[in-house]
Amino acid sequence: MIRFVGGKALPYFLAGEVTLIYRFAFGLPLRIIARKGPNQRGQPCCHKRRNTRSPNFAKMKNKTFPALLILLSSFFASGNGVLAQCPFDPTIEGDTILCPGDSTVLKTQTYDSYQWYRRAWGSTQAEPIPGATGPSLVLTATDALNYYSVAASLNGCTEHSPEVLLDAWAFLLPTLSISGDYVFEPGTQTFFICTNDTMLLTLNPPYEASITWYNNGVPIPGETDITLPITQSGTYSVVAAPAICPYYILSPGVVTHVEAEICSAAAEPSFTSPLVEIGPNPAGGVLHLRFSVPLPSATLRILAPDGRECGHSELAPCTEALVDVSHLPAGLYLLQFHFAEGKTLVRRFIKN
Repeated sequence: MIRFVGGKALPYFLAGEVTLIYRFAFGLPLRIIARKGPNQRGQPCCHKRRNTRSPNFAKMKNKTFPALLILLSSFFASGNGVLAQCPFDPTIEGDTILCPGDSTVLKTQTYDSYQWYRRAWGSTQAEPIPGATGPSLVLTATDALNYYSVAASLNGCTEHSPEVLLDAWAFLLPTLSISGDYVFEPGTQTFFICTNDTMLLTLNPPYEASITWYNNGVPIPGETDITLPITQSGTYSVVAAPAICPYYILSPGVVTHVEAEICSAAAEPSFTSPLVEIGPNPAGGVLHLRFSVPLPSATLRILAPDGRECGHSELAPCTEALVDVSHLPAGLYLLQFHFAEGKTLVRRFIKN
């Protein structure tokens, strides 16, 4: 214990029946006072200034001087006027960034006793964790965003470790990128491809591990890459995990419907070729449709971007057609042509 009296540091050590008073001021005396009892005022047994001959320790006969020497040794070992630190420095080991659902074990070195502490994010006060008195501490992802430390004791000396922050990974659901040759029908959320074409489904980062692709709910043998080539009809889905957490497997939560059809030049122009010109675009009240080849019978639907149907008509074989759009609010719309053979063509226009 250190008291400050008159601006000077006065450390007091109590050991058995001896009190040592050492004043940190140049030239002040060293006093060793023997106490007769806990309630009696002690009298100096020797009184010498520093930098002179040693005090007459013979006068301290039968006093508890060995205990005094132990205290003096402990005090001066610090070298800076305070008690010396413990001769060990506990540290904490273990994973400090967890995957969702995982756990970790924080460990320290071997000592006599332990007490683990938790400090909440944003708090300045560490609190002891009830029951956490062993050399290790088990934590889960729910314990994340807290700081942890341990107080370790050895041979009666206690030292605190530096704090470590426990963090955890957080991920959004997987997403897919779609490329290749296809036509998308918003109304039915279906992708149409020709039998000789390929559509590609690609998982976006960080989902690059533990990949399984499915068609109609059945795993596709050998398909474990981030990209799946599609050449046939089916309902496709996927599960995958982030590379850094390969056991945290998730699904996008949606399926991809694909219809593969025969797309011959005799039956129908390629979906990737422009089949119809729309004018004016943007349109005011009427759309003028011009077809590069005679249009077979078709069902025409006007769709909002979210798939809602805003208009419907049947088209007879023709090379031109007029479509009334005056009832539509201003915005972006889709024209969906559905032919008798089952093929679909989609174009977009803007309504002023």
